[in-house]
Amino acid sequence: MKTIMKAFLWSLPFLFSATAADVPAELGKDTGTARWKMVPGAEWLQDGTLKVKADRSGRSLVSCSPDVRKFAGKFVRVSAQVKAEKVSVGKRPNHGVKVMVSRNSNGMGELWKASANRLWGSFDWNTQEVCLLVPEDVSDFRIHLGLENATGTAWFRRIAIRELEGDLYPAPVPLAAGFRCEYTDTVTRLPLLRGVCVLGSRMTPEAIRTLGEWRCNALRWWIEDRSKCANMKEYWPWVEQELARLDALMPELRKAGIGGILTVTVPGGRYCDPIDPKQAESVDLNPGLGNEYRTCFSDRFNREYQKLYRMLGKRYAHNPVIIGYDLMNEPTHGGGVKYDYLKSQYLAALALRETDPEKPVFISCNEMGPPSAFTYLKPVPVRNVIYQVHMYVPGAFTHQLNPKAAVFKSYPGMIGGKNYDKEELRRSLEPVLKFQKKYGAVIYAGEYSAIRWAPGGDRYLADVTELFDELKWHTTYHAFREWSGWSLEHSDDPSDNNPVAEETKRARVIRNYFKANTRFDGTPSSAPGKR
Repeated sequence: MKTIMKAFLWSLPFLFSATAADVPAELGKDTGTARWKMVPGAEWLQDGTLKVKADRSGRSLVSCSPDVRKFAGKFVRVSAQVKAEKVSVGKRPNHGVKVMVSRNSNGMGELWKASANRLWGSFDWNTQEVCLLVPEDVSDFRIHLGLENATGTAWFRRIAIRELEGDLYPAPVPLAAGFRCEYTDTVTRLPLLRGVCVLGSRMTPEAIRTLGEWRCNALRWWIEDRSKCANMKEYWPWVEQELARLDALMPELRKAGIGGILTVTVPGGRYCDPIDPKQAESVDLNPGLGNEYRTCFSDRFNREYQKLYRMLGKRYAHNPVIIGYDLMNEPTHGGGVKYDYLKSQYLAALALRETDPEKPVFISCNEMGPPSAFTYLKPVPVRNVIYQVHMYVPGAFTHQLNPKAAVFKSYPGMIGGKNYDKEELRRSLEPVLKFQKKYGAVIYAGEYSAIRWAPGGDRYLADVTELFDELKWHTTYHAFREWSGWSLEHSDDPSDNNPVAEETKRARVIRNYFKANTRFDGTPSSAPGKR
């Protein structure tokens, strides 16, 4: 599940080159002190137009690092008028003329976002724009203009950055003034869930018994096969096969006092997932940001997505082992999509409520689920919705994915220019806490972890779990017997890929955390009580 995070975690140096007041609405050659880094073939013309000519295919991108601190916590629109001549057709849809923004923060990791794909050939002036959030803890913000893996010439003028008017991610339906989340006893009588994430295809009776001995009371049961999710002829038989596997393990789960939070690969998958062109519509073949879900753009896949949860509700509404339904794992996209991350989940929740009116629905925030994305998350008027965050702050510590790195960052300590300790972790969770208090929401930390070889990983896990208990959040650790990098049963030695017999320090932290658990013995079949 976390391999898709890699693209978010490269580190870039940030050069603040101007005070916040210096950032102009339009960025030309000599605007303020936000200087442009030029490349061969790039020049500023007398009329203030930027010209970029590439005779060889490669990365011919001019960049600028304006200080965007005055926009912290706000959405911005980065725009430019663009013209092109004889730009070669790229091998990939994202090759060609680029109006692109890269953004980095300790809380949200790195994001690269381009205005459009297939910008090649010759075309006259038109406006390209990128809309995105400037995180409160932004550490790098760069505008990139030029050509990528293409030859030809492009011109750019009226380059601008402005605060976005309106809402990039509006609520799917209007909310009443003073809206508060509604919960019945099905949610309010849940024991505090402290569990782990698992791949359903790897679970066995022995694994479930082990987790029962650990006093785990919840599994985030992940059903995933990225090779099948965009082929509906294969998808539905595969889903049935995986659900049959889960059903066969229900007696073991019930015996162990463990409930399941069910999450299934979204129909259509992400744009980086394979799709048969013969079965695809044009909207299915545009990779955009590779991690975006096709269902957010496609009518066809969005209907399949709703069908999935209508079916799951019918199947599990009265099943005492299933806690609820996690609708979408780590959604991410920019603005302007037909079914944004929240609208898609809202429609799926409505479809689910046709067949299961009570069991909890878990809705995820955008941008892969970090705490800072709660800044703009809105609640939805569906009862028993639990809101999900994934806690990997700071990502530069938790996701040190290269086991052969010469030096590893340690916790607590200076990470990404900030001194991280328990209180700094608490501050990183503030957007979620504000949402929780404002709307009376129940919160679920669906994933939290630290790569096993990160020095101080046990201390990090102790601090975050203490915070979770203090805030009374449901949680599932990522992950149990999924990938050795997250494994509690593997040592801190990155070169040792075999489980160890002795209990690791990280496992001891999590097992101690689970000691406070109450068994999960089923959700109430009817729950008239509300709060």
